[in-house]
Amino acid sequence: MPEKKRIYLDNAATTPVIPQVIKAMEPFWNQTFGNPSSLHEEGRRARVIVEESRRTIAKLLNVKPAEIFFTSGGTESANTVITGGFLEIGWKSIIITATEHKCVIKPAQRLTKHDVSVITVPTDRRGKVLLQELRTAIEQSERPTLVATIHGNNEIGTINPLDDIASIVKKHRDVYWLVDMVQTIGHIQVDLSHWDIDFAFASAHKFHGPKGCGFLFMKEGLPSIPLIMGGAQERNMRGGTENVPGIVGMATALKWMIDNLDKHYNHIANLKRTFIKNLKEISSEIAINGPEGEDSLPTIVNVRFPQVKDPLLLQMSLDIGGVSASIGSACASGTTEFSHVLKAIGVPADEAPIRFSFSPLNTIEEVGRALEVIKSVIFKI
Repeated sequence: MPEKKRIYLDNAATTPVIPQVIKAMEPFWNQTFGNPSSLHEEGRRARVIVEESRRTIAKLLNVKPAEIFFTSGGTESANTVITGGFLEIGWKSIIITATEHKCVIKPAQRLTKHDVSVITVPTDRRGKVLLQELRTAIEQSERPTLVATIHGNNEIGTINPLDDIASIVKKHRDVYWLVDMVQTIGHIQVDLSHWDIDFAFASAHKFHGPKGCGFLFMKEGLPSIPLIMGGAQERNMRGGTENVPGIVGMATALKWMIDNLDKHYNHIANLKRTFIKNLKEISSEIAINGPEGEDSLPTIVNVRFPQVKDPLLLQMSLDIGGVSASIGSACASGTTEFSHVLKAIGVPADEAPIRFSFSPLNTIEEVGRALEVIKSVIFKI
């Protein structure tokens, strides 16, 4: 009897690369393989495709090509703004929310050694930033100030209200705004010019592109804030030879996602609704961490099972049953520390949280099979 195919529900950690992306990348490994900084024909060909990819991404997000800088992903982009910005602009204060990704929290905390004040703004029980506290923090901060807010939370799926945040942040001089869009770009409607954001970043592998490639948006007119130095690549913003296959793959993947955005959104939202509805029918004790409706990402469901006290055992049991899910952020795996995001929204530390996350490639049949595995597992642990 053939073995059942595994059910991959950890797309917030990474997504499979789709065939059209692989096909688009293939020529740039051994045919158009030149260094984009070289002046000969091979180099010029590579430069053309890098700039075409930059224009594609910029058009999809309604910004200028000169505002897109290629990086290795979200972590490098965040560190560039926080640490590179400290070196070149000179942050005196950094304001973050309690549910930021560690790629924002860690470099910000490091700068406290250099007399930078780091202010953490709390969120409500749904994971949304408390706007009055944000307003107060900005008013009391020493300038120049960097405000960092996550758009869609990677653990619980909360979508922060960027319109409201923009109305607070953009009233002040010498206040810069950084937005983590790793979980939102490619998944929900994003127009980077709409909010007057200063910096934003994304990672290709979150929207079916290759790992090790991402981009930083930096609003035109801001000073250069390089973190990685040693060459003049990316208009002196990021030294090092560009990852040409990765850049091509990223642009291809983002175009596929955005060209099909409504179809993907509706499909994934239906998967999430079905999943939550049937979960709650399994046990009345099962609870969802964070919001469930339109103020949350369709891709992420964070669930706690009060009858299960060991989240690692639950994850391993699901894995044995053929379902791939996550205890929380993949970036924090291997640690025993309870999630700072769940702590911020008041989730008890003795309950087992598991994150399930969907992509356009998942099916309703897979959701049904995953629910069967969950039901068989949680009452045995």
